[in-house]
Amino acid sequence: MFKKSRLIVTKSYQRYTEKLLVFIMILGILCMPIHPIDTSVYAADEPTGGKTLNTITVNPKGTNGAITSINQAVLTAKAGTVVLVQDGEYEEGEIIIANSGSENSYITVKAEGKRAIIHANIKVNGSYIRIEGLIIDGENKDRGNKPLIHGIQVNAPNSQIVGNSVKNWFGYGIRCEVIGGKVMPNAYIAHNYVYNCMAGFQIGDNTILERNEVEKINIHNTNEPEGDFARVFGSNIIIRYNYLHGTTLADLYRPATPNDPAHADVFQSWDDAQIEIKNVLAENNVFLGFYHQGLMLENDKYGPTGKYYISDWTVRNNVFGGVGASAVWSGKVGGGTPNMVFENNTFTGTVTGGKQAFYGINMVGTGGSAIIRNNIFVGFQASTYGATDGSTIKADYNLIYNGNIPVKAGQHDILGLDPKFIKFNPIATDVGLLDNDWHLSPDSPAIDTGDKVSFKTDLEDNARPLSAGYDMGA
Repeated sequence: MFKKSRLIVTKSYQRYTEKLLVFIMILGILCMPIHPIDTSVYAADEPTGGKTLNTITVNPKGTNGAITSINQAVLTAKAGTVVLVQDGEYEEGEIIIANSGSENSYITVKAEGKRAIIHANIKVNGSYIRIEGLIIDGENKDRGNKPLIHGIQVNAPNSQIVGNSVKNWFGYGIRCEVIGGKVMPNAYIAHNYVYNCMAGFQIGDNTILERNEVEKINIHNTNEPEGDFARVFGSNIIIRYNYLHGTTLADLYRPATPNDPAHADVFQSWDDAQIEIKNVLAENNVFLGFYHQGLMLENDKYGPTGKYYISDWTVRNNVFGGVGASAVWSGKVGGGTPNMVFENNTFTGTVTGGKQAFYGINMVGTGGSAIIRNNIFVGFQASTYGATDGSTIKADYNLIYNGNIPVKAGQHDILGLDPKFIKFNPIATDVGLLDNDWHLSPDSPAIDTGDKVSFKTDLEDNARPLSAGYDMGA
């Protein structure tokens, strides 16, 4: 939508500075650069750790009777305990939270101020645990031949990971681990800042992933295959108001394959694990920087047998602004992804090394199906949208510019007209992507020409429709 406000993604970033979305209602007036997603805004209905029964204070110097070790504090923590971590630096190697809280009284490990710096990874082995407000710094330590070390590794269900700064890890920022063939479920992961890690998140069933910022996915010059914003292995998941940016192609190169960088996607899932990945809602996110696929779903292991582990995703009101290969590659030959919905997204391909992005939405494989409407596609040379190898689509009311026209374009598609973003440069550099502004100019052909939708707001929570008709794009 982006019709009467101006959004610019600026290169500068202050993690703890309050950011406001500024709406300009008088056309022709320019506003100050603003952050696309305000990760600092807490909603009144967000989950908390429940009732507090006792507090254990931790201070690295042990002043005023405080315990000096977080590990020592969590050993005696029980349901309702708040481990209050005061400002300072903590060298603990690895923090393991083994005890469990309860549904109404979590064990909470919480920073008292804004400078509780933990030089250790955290393993959450107990249920009903909340981690809040910590700075968890891996310091770019090479793990050698040891397994990947994740900033926060969740090994139990029912966790709340909120408001942390997780940076410089040779692994995921926050990862819900696979235990007994199942990714740990029932997580609330919100308001976290993940910086310079090999991947952002891994999540399972009944998880909400919202208002997180991931900056600079970095393989750290290793041969690891990581590199995704989120790997999704579960059902009944909500992913909203997240912001990815800052990754360059140079961050993804591996020494063993210098001409083949790590395959970085925004979302990736596959069916080999035999985990149902259904009823996923991804809305109101902004994904910039360089990546290969926006959405990469693979159903080819069991799809040919008629078992579709991956299906029923709704993807709406998102900006996918860093696409190097395909905005969406959904399914593989023999195994499609049924019941996919893509509505009111803005997909823009990058130009990397003189090469244009390939596909907008590519539905592949028997059994795959999708509704594709009200999207804006810019810069996809092979196919803007299409279905092959047995997949089917219903596509209409999309705007397609500077890309290949679909074989069967929708009756109401707008073909070959510039959407007239406020500012757009497809060249895949930090400056080129971070300075873009995907709001629509007043004379954009995408304004008032979309189809009616059931959801009531756009990416910035403006009303849909804002005026006479429904707009295309986020």
